[in-house]
Amino acid sequence: KYQITPWLNITGRANIDRIFDRFETKYSQGTILWASQAGGYYEQSNLVSTQKWFDAILSGENDITKDLKITYNAGAIFQDNRSDQGWMTANGLNIPNKFSVGFATNPSMSSSNYQVQTQSVFGQFNLSFKEYLFLDASLRNDWSSPLPDPHSFSYPSVGLSAIISDMVQLPSLFSFLKASVNYAQVGNGGQAQILNVTYGYSQGAGGGFLQRSSTFPIPNLKPEIVKNLEFNVESKFLANRLSLNLTYYKSNSFNQLLRISLPTATGYGDRYINAGNVQNSGFEVTLNGTPVQNKDFSWEVGLNFATNKNKIIKLSDELKRTQLGGGYGRSATPVIVEGGSYGDLVAQGWLRS
Repeated sequence: KYQITPWLNITGRANIDRIFDRFETKYSQGTILWASQAGGYYEQSNLVSTQKWFDAILSGENDITKDLKITYNAGAIFQDNRSDQGWMTANGLNIPNKFSVGFATNPSMSSSNYQVQTQSVFGQFNLSFKEYLFLDASLRNDWSSPLPDPHSFSYPSVGLSAIISDMVQLPSLFSFLKASVNYAQVGNGGQAQILNVTYGYSQGAGGGFLQRSSTFPIPNLKPEIVKNLEFNVESKFLANRLSLNLTYYKSNSFNQLLRISLPTATGYGDRYINAGNVQNSGFEVTLNGTPVQNKDFSWEVGLNFATNKNKIIKLSDELKRTQLGGGYGRSATPVIVEGGSYGDLVAQGWLRS
């Protein structure tokens, strides 16, 4: 951090994280659906994740008038995430349930990797009037590598809050009263390696084999945007010994990435689409009190209550229902249906006479 002037400073940060994970999968001989070859199934994988973060932030504060103050930030962020994973698989073991690639009847190896880079610029300010009325606003623009050219999308936020107990004279019952309203958007750059057709390599005769992905690419991929609206009232009573916090929120998620099936004649098994308006809304209530408080002892009690209602407002013009996964005929299947809730379960019942 460097203090440029008494009211302006600049801060820079750099962070690099590297995580190593090792996974093992074991299925004993005879395990239905998984150990398809004699001896059992064994898989070992190693994952290396590297995350880089660099940012620079310019911060300042000024008194515009005696009653009006402003604080502000402007900056840039550079993020780079890379994942490298390798697998060694033994589908069949020469010695039953001896879980080692060294005992594989037909060992195979594979690997995958991806890299996502995001570059961002942002600005934010806070206006304070007499320390009881506050206005916050921000704007951020991201350039995300998974998106098509120009890779860019932006999302704003704005909030207004007022400490009513400092603005007007309230009954002596109130110790503190604050109300606020906030609107914010949050963006997500999307999934890597789905803009274009991808190919996988497998070992085999000659130089091996290339296999095209069964998923059709989505060249017009859009960023996912979540829009949030929140109202909040915070109050304290009886010399701060009783407090009540009320919140109402509504959140809508747009352009979510869904995978849908394709006819066999297309040459692909499925494809991605941007779809959806998924809404979450609800109330949160927090009640805190101090029934007993003296020099040597205090007793505090808290009560929380929250509700959330999830609803699929819309999927897309071409899609009204899709599955999130498969129950494989043995369990319920999570589905998304317009008018329903995200992850509703659908199952088949037993035929009864």
